Amino acid sequence: SGINAELEFSSALKYKHRERVSQSRIAISKRRQLALTFPDDHLFVAIDGMDNSKSYIPRLQEATKNLTMWKLPSKITGAIITNAKYPSSRKVKLFVNHDHFPQGSNMVVSVVYKVLLDFQRS
Repeated sequence: SGINAELEFSSALKYKHRERVSQSRIAISKRRQLALTFPDDHLFVAIDGMDNSKSYIPRLQEATKNLTMWKLPSKITGAIITNAKYPSSRKVKLFVNHDHFPQGSNMVVSVVYKVLLDFQRS
């Protein structure tokens, strides 16, 4: 009936999603391994942003409704750079954006640029 068809469709979507996630993980692992095996030819960079609800400065222990303190919006982005040229085969970098440029592609391009400059200097 209609419910069984919906359940089958839902299960098929869930299976397809798991398959894509699995393929993505395998592709990421292969690219990371290339950066370790061929450090002169490959560099693997993983970039991710932090949940912004906890990154407002100042951060107080006790939250009250009557607090009128000005907060500086801060967005934190992390990058893990993998390459055999690093002593531990990887380097972790954090970047803080105080809303001086919009999040999205501008932020990613800026992070990648800074990571590449740092890698070139090391």
